[in-house]
Amino acid sequence: YTLTDWPNPYPRTGKQCLVTFGPYDSSTQEDWIVSPRMTATANSSFDFCGRNYEHKDNIGGGEVFGPGKATVLVSESTDPTDRNAYTAVEDFTLPYPVKEEYGEFSADLSAYAGKKIYVALRHTSADGLAYLYDDFQYNHFNDIELSGIENVAADGEAIEVSVTDNAITVAGTTSASISVVALSGATVASAEGNVMDISGIASGVYVAVVKAANGSKAIKFIKR
Repeated sequence: YTLTDWPNPYPRTGKQCLVTFGPYDSSTQEDWIVSPRMTATANSSFDFCGRNYEHKDNIGGGEVFGPGKATVLVSESTDPTDRNAYTAVEDFTLPYPVKEEYGEFSADLSAYAGKKIYVALRHTSADGLAYLYDDFQYNHFNDIELSGIENVAADGEAIEVSVTDNAITVAGTTSASISVVALSGATVASAEGNVMDISGIASGVYVAVVKAANGSKAIKFIKR
């Protein structure tokens, strides 16, 4: 390879992406990632991006790597670990990049409107190397169950956070660190102060994480 055509495993956006590696032999791999439980609506969908790392081994003899396959599945069970409860919604094949480009995929989940569901992405491949995923986005869901998020106060006084379509506002402190985190775990924006402009953030479901000297708080919100 030369510097101009090396297919580096860069994220599509931001500074990180999700990478899954194939086994050393030619056996099949299977990896899962599952969303929090949430209520679907008539407009619900799950979007993500993905790609194969590269098409063939240009250093070790030219062996062609098997393509990655991504399946979106849904479970109405209360147990997200019960893989038998998941129903496949749509299958996708990850593209081989010319350089670093990702494929863009979307699964329509409107058929589950009004139901509490888990959304899973299952990756499979045979005789593969590495596969990259990025920019997970859950659109038009309600009642997202995020565990482990609490309002923590110092000296008995909690900070308060309010969110509109255009701004996050923090009360109860003179200065705060504000971050907007996607459900994939990626930080999409951050700011210092009591007000953060979020008018430029894409529609989707996020968590606002606020840290201040007298407390911290994390709340989920929907950007429309």
